[in-house]
Amino acid sequence: MTGPSSPGGGDTAPTVCVQPLRDPDMSSVIYRVSDLVYAYGNGPRVLDVPGLEIERETITGLIGPNGSGKTTLLKLLAFVQKPVQGEIRFKDRPAGPFAEHARFCVTFLPQTPYLLKRSVYKNIAYGLKIRGITDDLDRRVEGALAVVGLSAELFRSRHPEALSGGQAQRVALAARLTLEPEVLLLDEPTANVDAESAHLIKEAVLAARQDRGATVLVASHDLQWMYEVSDRLLQMYRGGIWEAGNTNVVPGPWRPGSDGRWEKHLSDGGRIRVPRPPFPDASAVIDFSLSRPECGEAGANTLLGRVSRLILEQKREAVAVTLAAGHLTLTVRASCREVEGRGLLPGRQVLLCYDPDAVVFI
Repeated sequence: MTGPSSPGGGDTAPTVCVQPLRDPDMSSVIYRVSDLVYAYGNGPRVLDVPGLEIERETITGLIGPNGSGKTTLLKLLAFVQKPVQGEIRFKDRPAGPFAEHARFCVTFLPQTPYLLKRSVYKNIAYGLKIRGITDDLDRRVEGALAVVGLSAELFRSRHPEALSGGQAQRVALAARLTLEPEVLLLDEPTANVDAESAHLIKEAVLAARQDRGATVLVASHDLQWMYEVSDRLLQMYRGGIWEAGNTNVVPGPWRPGSDGRWEKHLSDGGRIRVPRPPFPDASAVIDFSLSRPECGEAGANTLLGRVSRLILEQKREAVAVTLAAGHLTLTVRASCREVEGRGLLPGRQVLLCYDPDAVVFI
């Protein structure tokens, strides 16, 4: 059900992950990653993370295009896969697949979860039984169903083929929540589910952190959902990772411009100017922000965009402003006061500022 989070065979009773009250001397960091690299066979690197720390009892969101490395990172943190280089420390100790101090404390929900060909009740109870937890199963199973908004009376006897996609995803999540994991890793939990299921999954994730003290990492393309639940948002692209906010990836191609700069010409006539790239099709990492007086008027370090969406970042009391600039979609972060003061609304044009000399190529 959860890869290496599930115990293997053996004659001894499995160890259950017990979450003690927080020791004031306990590190606030539950994961510490250093020089993490993953590649499939002899192929190119699909993940390259020099350093990353995840704090306890936080919800971290991972965003980025398909193939950016989100799922690979989750599998490594779930100890389903082993890196080809680097180290993952879990609770201040090195950890890998089947690490005794980690495997029963971490559970992973893949994008397309597998349900056993048995009743909903037996699917949820399965993980408890193989961990040797057999007391009060009815209460545990019914409680997990309630958390994801499913009636035990209606659903406990149903089989997977009688569930909708959203219901099956919620059952799979309930099966993991009933284990009361210390870390919950979710890969596209709201993909292909209806709006009601997405809302209930969000509430269940928030409850896991609030009521159980779980640390949660979520990968998703649903930006609205991610901004609502995440304490911290990380962006991934081609295996790299950085804090989301004003940082955007602008793909090539680039062509020579003036003054030694190279340029990307956009479909609306705009231009982005950068230093010479390592190759014409390189992708540039650029920090855009709403224009400031020091940016000056429209020129070499500005770009005109049109607001397409405003998303409230409740945890930061800020707003993620999504803009269209030609065929590009860019995001900048602004304070609520700044959004109100500038009268930013969908359709409004706004000038963006960036520093060409601060551009990094990946």
